[in-house]
Amino acid sequence: MYGKIVSAVLLLLIPFSYAVATTFNAAIYPTPLVYKHKQLYCQRIVIQANQEFQGEVIASIDGVVTKKSIGIKVKGTTIDCYRKEINVPSRLNVIIRNNTTIITKKTLDLQPVKKWKLYCVPFVHVDIGFTQSQKNVRGQNISNLQKELLLLEQTKNYPQHARFKLFTEVSWPVIEFLNDPSISQQKKEKLITALQKRQFELGAFVISHQNRFMSPYALLASLHHTLRISNPYSINVKTACIHDVMDFSKLTKILYANNIPYCLVGPNDSRYSVPPLFFLSSPDGSAKVLVWHSVGLNGYGENFDLNMRLSLPFKDEEFVTMENSIAYHLAQLEKGYPTEEIQRHYDYGQKQWDYPYDAYLLPYYPAQGGDNQPQNIVPSEIAKTWNQKFINPEIVIATPQEFFDYVAVKYAHTIPVVKGELPPFWGEQIYLDFIQVDPERFIINNWYDKALYGQGIDLVDALLNNKLVPIQEFITQNMKGYMAIILNNDHNPRPVPFGKTHYTGQDVKDWMAKRNEWVYVPQHFAQQFQPLHASQETPKWQKMEFENKPFILENNFYIISFDPQQGFITSIIDKQSQKELVNKKHAYGFNQYVIGIRGENAAQRKYFETVTGFKKVTTTLYSYNNDYRILVEGSERSYYKGMEILAEFLHKAFGVKLPPILLKISYFFYQLFTPSISITQEIIIPAGEKRIYFIQHVKGSAPQIAEHYFAYPVVSQELLYDSAFSVLRWGSVDKGGNIIPAAKNIAPFKSINDTLYPFQWMYGLPSSLYFDSFVL
Repeated sequence: MYGKIVSAVLLLLIPFSYAVATTFNAAIYPTPLVYKHKQLYCQRIVIQANQEFQGEVIASIDGVVTKKSIGIKVKGTTIDCYRKEINVPSRLNVIIRNNTTIITKKTLDLQPVKKWKLYCVPFVHVDIGFTQSQKNVRGQNISNLQKELLLLEQTKNYPQHARFKLFTEVSWPVIEFLNDPSISQQKKEKLITALQKRQFELGAFVISHQNRFMSPYALLASLHHTLRISNPYSINVKTACIHDVMDFSKLTKILYANNIPYCLVGPNDSRYSVPPLFFLSSPDGSAKVLVWHSVGLNGYGENFDLNMRLSLPFKDEEFVTMENSIAYHLAQLEKGYPTEEIQRHYDYGQKQWDYPYDAYLLPYYPAQGGDNQPQNIVPSEIAKTWNQKFINPEIVIATPQEFFDYVAVKYAHTIPVVKGELPPFWGEQIYLDFIQVDPERFIINNWYDKALYGQGIDLVDALLNNKLVPIQEFITQNMKGYMAIILNNDHNPRPVPFGKTHYTGQDVKDWMAKRNEWVYVPQHFAQQFQPLHASQETPKWQKMEFENKPFILENNFYIISFDPQQGFITSIIDKQSQKELVNKKHAYGFNQYVIGIRGENAAQRKYFETVTGFKKVTTTLYSYNNDYRILVEGSERSYYKGMEILAEFLHKAFGVKLPPILLKISYFFYQLFTPSISITQEIIIPAGEKRIYFIQHVKGSAPQIAEHYFAYPVVSQELLYDSAFSVLRWGSVDKGGNIIPAAKNIAPFKSINDTLYPFQWMYGLPSSLYFDSFVL
């Protein structure tokens, strides 16, 4: 009652000779930022107006009046309002006046202040070769770890929640550090101890790779390289992370199968249409991981958005700017996600989620420097200074696992489940889209997968015949070959002309030499494989004659119908279940070659356009001891749709107008003098096992505008793409497909990297299958 009386008196004291401006409007945002002042609390209130104002802000909560003078014209300000209690509802009255003229007055119901805990996670963004050559970047990251270990000692007497911690993001620097013979064992022990004590947390993947260009086996190898270095020392590995890319496909089952329950997803200047915290489920529902998706505009470097890249000693004005940014962001998040700020720049297609959690994960990019630069003491100093000043929110220097462990238990039944796949979308990295498609590299990588599989079968046969088998040697060669594949799929395929990088001529030469060396490493190792089982026969396939019309093949497990003129399977009947496995209503046949163009490269929301890939098909049928082999060859269709998209891209990004017909003519002559790629599909149907192999062979090295796929439409939900072992069902989850769509960028924003401005309007959603072999 007392509060209401004082508020009423306050309003009566203001002369009635005012005029309320009809066009002025101000939004009032109570924030969770609170500190103590004597016996009262102070709660920060953010005011944002639609036009400039000056004068005085008068606010009252619970009868306690707060005033603030505004001496210059501003469109926004804050006021720290006195409040008796923060755990009970209250009422806020705000008046903005200029001299005796009231500009506006507002009354809001205040809820109890929500308690917040900000898990601030310092990390180093590892980008192999982005800033220098791979050799120099390796040395830089090894040096970073030594500097960061010193921060543990430097902050050991800080308040507990301000003591330095580090998330390594990826494992490559740690692997190189522990395997480097020039580094003393004493220094290695310090790193091992920090990891064991969970002062440092080890990222599960070797690097932030483009999953689209890696087979499931290469992704598994990325995890296994990390586990091979962590398991001997009992180092905890629970969080995977991929930052600064547009590709998070094939994750769920691989992480789940290897007991990695958590994942950080940090696209660069782009985002999927998902809430910040969710369980990502494979489309068949058999596996899930808990995911934090970057909330801020700048993706994985959220301290950019919150003005937290401070220098020491802190300047009062910069620290207050950071305070207000954090306060406003949390106030917005309490209303739901996407926040008003995000919605000003991205279209989520009417999607909205609550944010009921009292914890927030804040990836903290190095305060000074950029990619491959070390962390310093700034985040610890921020936490120490902040927590001395404010009682809410609390900033905790932490590792991702600390955040995930907390929310996984407290909100186990609240966190939403998103079923689907996070496919690649490229945003501003369109440049990389064109230059990273290297057919020769893909040919070698997929050949290596096949060679290792054959070698594995050979090893098992030898073991079953009681032969001595060099398993450790096989594993070592296997992992070395995959390490080259992994490192060559880092998210920058070569020195790029943007990103504020300053390569020397020698950097570029070293970069490309190392990249080319890595291309052929898998081939080198696979050529060293020697058969262990002498009785293993090389199949002597005999050509079979058939009429040029659909034919049927049958063994103990399947009845298969094949159309030789179209080059695809029309039916697969499982004899045991008596069920048809092929979706006959699909636009494409089973294992049909398809050419695709991803429309987001020109800001089109058609997501994915496809046409049949072969102009003409030649089918050859072979048999060997009741096994069948089908070889499908054809001449590739010339597809010029990409030129229309490229023309639109050039126009929207750089203002360059070129008619698509001119690009088509140029591409036509380019193809005349550049050997095109050729694609062969091999289908093997063994008699003795319930399995069908679909293997693609690719030749040629011409740069590709289009992408190349094989369609595998199936009817069973269990056979749909489940992130590792089968194939994407094209289409957005919003329309019954498996693909989680991207949010549409509708307005530019201040980016981490100014040079990326022209690319921000791009968004979209391609398929992620690229020359992936498929086994049914």
